[in-house]
Amino acid sequence: MAAAAVVAMASGCSLPLRDLGPLPPRYTGPVLPADAVVADLTAALAAEGVAVRRMPVDPSGAECHEALGAEHPPATAPAAVRAAFDRVRSGYGWQSAAGPDEGYLSVSKGNWTATTRIDAHPPAGVPAAPVVITLVCDGRRATPPASPAAPVSTGSPGPG
Repeated sequence: MAAAAVVAMASGCSLPLRDLGPLPPRYTGPVLPADAVVADLTAALAAEGVAVRRMPVDPSGAECHEALGAEHPPATAPAAVRAAFDRVRSGYGWQSAAGPDEGYLSVSKGNWTATTRIDAHPPAGVPAAPVVITLVCDGRRATPPASPAAPVSTGSPGPG
């Protein structure tokens, strides 16, 4: 009897899964260009004394990925980055986002999420702590698609 119950539970009680298609994008508004979100974060960090630079783009052409980097005095880097993330939320319209793990800060705006790791205990004796902010878009193109070119006429010229 117990074996029959196990077989019934394993085969007959579960509903088959249906494919409902791809998940909708997390953000359905207009696509924000990478330059705009980089400018927001750069300005907020600069206001807190962290001079970030845009890191080279991935050579594979992944346009939904950007990175900002800086070196900052280790004693003040965590507080400055936290203050910059507060500033980008209050002054630039970014929202808090769930970080990947404890010790990370994440904010999102439009189709972009920015994440950084905050080292609560920077190494002693190091003159500068690295600050790296990774920006990732939700998978849609980070730049609006180019408008189609005007059709080219291949027919013969008109009477003339």
